[in-house]
Amino acid sequence: MDILIVVLVLGVIYWFVRRENNRLVTSQYYVPSDVKDDLTIVQLSDIHSKRFGPNNEKLIAQIKPLVPDMIVITGDMVHKWGDNVPAFVDSLAGLQKIAPVYAIPGNHEARIDEWPVLRDMLRKAGIRVIENDVAIFSKGGQRVSILGLNEATDPDIDQLFERLNEIGGFRIVLSHFPLKFEEYQKYKFDLQLSGHAHGGQWRLPIIGGLYSPDQGLFPHYDAGMFEADDRVMVVSRGLGNSEFPLRLFNYPEVVCVNVTKSDSV
Repeated sequence: MDILIVVLVLGVIYWFVRRENNRLVTSQYYVPSDVKDDLTIVQLSDIHSKRFGPNNEKLIAQIKPLVPDMIVITGDMVHKWGDNVPAFVDSLAGLQKIAPVYAIPGNHEARIDEWPVLRDMLRKAGIRVIENDVAIFSKGGQRVSILGLNEATDPDIDQLFERLNEIGGFRIVLSHFPLKFEEYQKYKFDLQLSGHAHGGQWRLPIIGGLYSPDQGLFPHYDAGMFEADDRVMVVSRGLGNSEFPLRLFNYPEVVCVNVTKSDSV
């Protein structure tokens, strides 16, 4: 009987841990703006080589009903370089069948010498990797300019934001690091999308995230939407795990940002 109780307890713990780390949820955010056409952006972040079903079928099924105009990946696509990287990249290829996909590197990509190889693989899979450059997306009469940053290369931030504003339209900044929001507030842009914090890894009621790289205990920019001086940032809780393998009360998250005409909210 004692053995049976132990087995049942271990089974419940296994079920709980697996559920915490594999149940996909979608978080919706609404950003009013002076756009001509509403814009739906799906954000994925901190995948860390994790796959949800064969060829990421569960992830793709989660995204399709959102009918995004674009999909952005805000860094840490892979955890480290290994034999599974080509298969992982192949599993992301299905995203571009839903909408155009834009991606930036995170700190884990910056760590590996093979980043140029991975970048080429991603581009061959139909994912547009933006590194310290501005991409242009159009929907109807609405121009969207997307500044993708690789801060590990110490880019000329002043020049990049100047270019972003020269191109104009609805201005998006893709930065892996949410703390950069405080630095970038002196520039003009409409929306920053970031990750890196993993939602604080363990989330506690009322308190929120427990720990984040760069921010330490009880991080301020752990997840959700933040506003300052007409700038908005959305921080994704991410999808995978890094050095710490367990999420708690922090399901893997697909972010959907709905940019809407100001008079429609």
